[in-house]
Amino acid sequence: VRSKKKEESLEHGHIPLQLPGEFNQANARAALCAAQVAYPDLATEDGEVQALAALASFHGSWRRFEYKGEMANGTLVYDDYAHHPTAVRETLEAAKTRFPHARVWAIFEPHTYSRTKATLPELVASFDAADQVLLAHILSAQAAIIYIATIKPPDPASCWRVQRARDDRAMPSW
Repeated sequence: VRSKKKEESLEHGHIPLQLPGEFNQANARAALCAAQVAYPDLATEDGEVQALAALASFHGSWRRFEYKGEMANGTLVYDDYAHHPTAVRETLEAAKTRFPHARVWAIFEPHTYSRTKATLPELVASFDAADQVLLAHILSAQAAIIYIATIKPPDPASCWRVQRARDDRAMPSW
């Protein structure tokens, strides 16, 4: 994304956003480029200022680093639907960036036996930015009944204990 005013308005491609994380920065840059192609008026200096203001005021979408509230002890609660290892890693890194001095806890319920089995080593590693992980049982979604009948599902909790040197916990589903 380049324009005459870009050097003044964006420092090293950084767009002021409400949302944390490099993946949100990348999405914002892509959205700005797409908007400027679709609407050439946005490629002018005035148009770019308007587009950047719109991006800066965007609070995000449902279940993507969505602020849910504050607990009585001051703990902030956010919800994110991340289930793929890349999304989990990026979300937790964004939380650490947004709250560098806070302890970040991840409460995670894996979705589908097949995805959990296919990505388990990467999934375990994706929680490295979390200070503590609470792991629920795998949510039996879609074709899980057929899958259970043919292949023994993985045990994420035992894999966690082997691969992580922290006091993470497995817990029953809600």
